[in-house]
Amino acid sequence: MEKLRSKLVSSWDGLCAEVKHAAKRLKLEKDEELWYRGVSDCNFVLMPSLLRCFGKSKPTVKALRNLENDLFFEFMAKARLEGGESLSEWDVLFLMQHYRAPTRLLDWTEVLQVAVYFAVAYRKRDPADPARIYVTNPYVWNDEHGYGRDLYWPRYFGWDAKTKAYYDFGEILVDEAYIDWKYPCALYPPQRDVRLSAQRGFFTIHGYDLRPMDEISPEFVEAIDLDHSAIEECKHQLRYSGIDEYSLFPDLEGLSRKLRKDHGLDLPLPG
Repeated sequence: MEKLRSKLVSSWDGLCAEVKHAAKRLKLEKDEELWYRGVSDCNFVLMPSLLRCFGKSKPTVKALRNLENDLFFEFMAKARLEGGESLSEWDVLFLMQHYRAPTRLLDWTEVLQVAVYFAVAYRKRDPADPARIYVTNPYVWNDEHGYGRDLYWPRYFGWDAKTKAYYDFGEILVDEAYIDWKYPCALYPPQRDVRLSAQRGFFTIHGYDLRPMDEISPEFVEAIDLDHSAIEECKHQLRYSGIDEYSLFPDLEGLSRKLRKDHGLDLPLPG
């Protein structure tokens, strides 16, 4: 069985060089963008928060369905939005993910510095433990898993060929077939939320194969690990680039986080 390819780097330049190599290995074409995901611990796998709710045990379809339905419909019923915008159920799902409710989505960004920030900014690990940047070509991923070489607009992902109708996400959850796709699919979400837009965020949505992406198809994902020297250099690069709490969370909470961080005050680990 093929294993995930990982490379340890010791500098910002080393990270950038490995990204260039990854672009070639992942067959990036000129009109495509790599996706990045930063994690503070190289042992964190590419598994959505909903699936992590069950620990190491594999949930039954019934248990997973019950939890997912409870979380989604309660969030949709109670979430309040300014301005009274009319949002689709897909938009609600994306808001859930960005406000840390468990979903079957996994966050990605097309901006390397954003991923690096989430990998290094709030580490409370042993300095000897590397942080990690995951890299994938979402176009190749989709193509190799039967979705065609493109990103899916969420509405079209919910297309049902039998009924010739588009399913909103809530309708997928209550449908008899429930989750009828197997592999994660790369989505192109409408970036209506200010956080999603600021972070240049994208998502993969996971199907009924409950394994992490790096186990499903490790040949289409690469990992770049940052040692202590690289982590410290990356922090300096981010500071000079203006990547901070307020640029990534451009609201009052983000401003408060930035102030607390700037003044050396204790902060909870953000999701």
